[in-house]
Amino acid sequence: MQPINYIDSISGWSVGNSERARKDAEAIQKIVGGARLPVKNNIARSYIPEARINDTVVKYFSDPKFTNFSIDRHCPIQIGPNSYLTDIVLRDAEGSFLTIVECKSLRNVDLDTQQLKSFLCATDTPYGIFASSIKPDSWVFYENLRQNRFQEITRADFEEQILAKS
Repeated sequence: MQPINYIDSISGWSVGNSERARKDAEAIQKIVGGARLPVKNNIARSYIPEARINDTVVKYFSDPKFTNFSIDRHCPIQIGPNSYLTDIVLRDAEGSFLTIVECKSLRNVDLDTQQLKSFLCATDTPYGIFASSIKPDSWVFYENLRQNRFQEITRADFEEQILAKS
């Protein structure tokens, strides 16, 4: 398979197709080499990574250490008159929400954590995870301190606190 020619793709974006843009594109081509990056139809491609992230989170919670908990996908919650679906919920033995996970294929965590925090407040759920990768160590773990206050915690602290509730 032929690698995508990013030089032609990128240099055409600049105004007037300037020499500077071409040099920038050549530098990018050297960095990415033969890597395949989505340069067209990003909207259609964005669902696939998010689905993989969802599957990774479910696999993470399927670990034997979490056997005393249940996992729900697309769990409905009510915020005022509006109804929303969470990506993933970890429930305790009584069925109460213990963790809400928001999965996004986007890289800008700051823009998308507000939805997770709204879900945590509306449901009084103690923990939240913002997952934007298939690597659990890169996820952002939150403890809900109530009254719209949240503390970022480590994965190790999250697991310790969750497992103490089993």
